[in-house]
Amino acid sequence: MNRVVISATPDENYAPFLPITTSAWRAAGYDPLCLLVGKEEWKSPRLRAILAHTRDCEVVHMDRVPNVPDATLSQCSRLVACTVTKDDYLLTSDVDIFPLDKAWFNQQDMSRPFHVLGVETGGTPTHFCINYLGASSATWQEVMEVRSTSPESAIAEMLAGRKIHWGTDEDVLAQKLLKWPRFSEVELIRRTNSMRVDRSEWPLPPKHHPVDCHCPRPILPQWSSLRKILQTILDPHAVDRLDAYTSEIGRTKT
Repeated sequence: MNRVVISATPDENYAPFLPITTSAWRAAGYDPLCLLVGKEEWKSPRLRAILAHTRDCEVVHMDRVPNVPDATLSQCSRLVACTVTKDDYLLTSDVDIFPLDKAWFNQQDMSRPFHVLGVETGGTPTHFCINYLGASSATWQEVMEVRSTSPESAIAEMLAGRKIHWGTDEDVLAQKLLKWPRFSEVELIRRTNSMRVDRSEWPLPPKHHPVDCHCPRPILPQWSSLRKILQTILDPHAVDRLDAYTSEIGRTKT
């Protein structure tokens, strides 16, 4: 099974994207695996409503890890999703980014062991964006040297003794992947920023044949413009369901 791994913290910047982004990934041929930080917070009326609309997905709630900020726990969880599922192809992504070109996200050479979709530099990169890193669960376990059986314990082990900052997940990934004995076999698929509908340019019209959309935050004030983009990849019934979702959470208090 092809699965996309996304994560979220229980806050207004990220959680509301879950039903929207997972719908887009299903349209691209991926089953979403959602790794969520915390448990009790997701029982609030607003977050319960968000999860109720996050359909046809596997949702895993993670306990906090001592001395690891929520944002870092969320970011790093995608690198150790192999602790949750053992037999799938896993592609990483952000919860506020979704695919627009199904073919682009299904072009990997599956004879290669690991795929980096979206390399933005020439030559051999020394840093990798966390988005669109793909491999089998078994390969992820090998690359990341995961010995634990839960995402929390794997992250605690991975970050032990490390200074944490924004982007720690990408630093860890680069160090692990570049020293992996099979790095020469990694498929690097190039792209440019011109292939993205980006929040820095919002709300300009969609570009010609965009690959993905990096959404503005928070999402509800921008729903009308985002809806027009989603109409290009989702069937009308799916768009109607998201209309109902955004209307409901717009009325639901925390």
